[in-house]
Amino acid sequence: MRLEAITAKVKPRSGWESLDLGFRMVHQHWLSLYSIWFGLTLPLFLLACWLFNDNIGWVIIGFWWLKPIFETAILNYLSRALFGEFPTLKSTLSTFHRYAFRQWFGNLTWRRFSPTRSMDLPVAQLEGLSGDRRGRRISTLHAFNSSAAVWLTLLFILFQVMFYFNLLALVFWLTPEVYLESILVNEMDLLWAENSIIGQFVQALIMYLIMSFFSPFYVAGGFSIYINQRTILEAWDIELIFKKLSQRVAKNFDYLKSISSAILPIIFACCLISLPPTVEAADDDSSTEISKEESLNTPEKTEIKEQLNKILEAPPFKRTEKSSEVKFEFDLDYETNDSREKENSSSNTSMLGFFGGLAQVAEVFLWLGVGALVIWLVIKIFDLAPAKRAKIKSEKARPDVLFGLDISEQALPEDPSDECLKLWELKEYRRALSLLLRAALIKLIDQHHCQFEDGYTELECARVVKHSSSKSVSEFFDQLIQVWRLFAYAHKLPESSQVALLAEEFKTVFKDADLSDANNHSELNA
Repeated sequence: MRLEAITAKVKPRSGWESLDLGFRMVHQHWLSLYSIWFGLTLPLFLLACWLFNDNIGWVIIGFWWLKPIFETAILNYLSRALFGEFPTLKSTLSTFHRYAFRQWFGNLTWRRFSPTRSMDLPVAQLEGLSGDRRGRRISTLHAFNSSAAVWLTLLFILFQVMFYFNLLALVFWLTPEVYLESILVNEMDLLWAENSIIGQFVQALIMYLIMSFFSPFYVAGGFSIYINQRTILEAWDIELIFKKLSQRVAKNFDYLKSISSAILPIIFACCLISLPPTVEAADDDSSTEISKEESLNTPEKTEIKEQLNKILEAPPFKRTEKSSEVKFEFDLDYETNDSREKENSSSNTSMLGFFGGLAQVAEVFLWLGVGALVIWLVIKIFDLAPAKRAKIKSEKARPDVLFGLDISEQALPEDPSDECLKLWELKEYRRALSLLLRAALIKLIDQHHCQFEDGYTELECARVVKHSSSKSVSEFFDQLIQVWRLFAYAHKLPESSQVALLAEEFKTVFKDADLSDANNHSELNA
């Protein structure tokens, strides 16, 4: 790894500044990153949708589960682009099998739900650590700034859910109101109906595109936090400064060396010319020799040394600090102070370690609680449909009129289906259909405990029936409502065979309900 080739500014950052650096990397290399992602995942996604077209919902779940495998390609590109290498799409895909399946089992099982997964992925892929070495390395990297990786995971989950529901809301918002009423009868059946392959594929494609949009940002954010942690722990910024200084000094030294090699011969020649004539040396007996110690211990040097010592012993070079400490000795054992201090320090360290571990466990359970709360809120939003809200109001009065039809039991004959067929033969079409619909509404209220409110429309009643009764009853009521709406509002007369079929289904559906109610009463009496 050559730090001098790094393309980003190396300095210690906070967690959020690291995320900003990762997002800037995606902004700079977006074309290469998304080309790698779609080139790797799109063919596999389309192939899976074609092979498992009956269960496309499981395809999107499987794709989400395998995301850590595909994200290794993005991390491979970012780790090389940070140091000035820009691999092509072909080279990235050709070497994908070399790094994608490192520790794949752990990445797809217990590590899959780790909130710091984006930050931990480079440890296994780039450093190649596993086991205890990987655990120690991750604990070191998590010493600080790791909360940014947790927030990155939680916020991106929230953003993906919001994007999905906002896109669906946009589709419904742009749909004309004429078609919207029929769509909203069974909106979830429209989206994920078993017989609607196109509807399932569109939903899966929307989810795939949302995950594809956020994946490069998620990987780059975690990678930038990882790089920032190593910058702080290993002092990359200081090392890089020293390398630049050494390069500058080496460059200046080479320059001075070239100049000196040209000037030194000239200086040496001038010195030889300017030397005085030689003088005979004196006799050896009269020469005086001065030892090294005598030359160093001259009076002048001794005086200078004494003055320096006086200066160093005086302020501001010499400082004295006073500290006071109050101790209460209650120790009855005959132990030394050193042993007591060692025991206190060891006990404090153990207590800090215990409470630190307890805090980490509490934080994990706190985030699990937050996730469970979010899931519970989403489920409650779906459950609080008009039918569910009607069930909560169990003591509410039964309406007498629904969309202009009298649903009191006094207005109902003994055999509504036979009476409907008689009226139909007499060409009293409106009375025949309204009778069958009123009888169905009364049966639904009495037998299936459907809670209808005053002012409910046909579609709202159909929605309540769907959530309050069995599938056969719901399908029968949907057909009856459809025939009634076409006749009442579009003035489209149904076929006689269709009316006869509805009358027979009325007997079958509500006869089964009568039998089940009778059995329940007999069991209660027994």
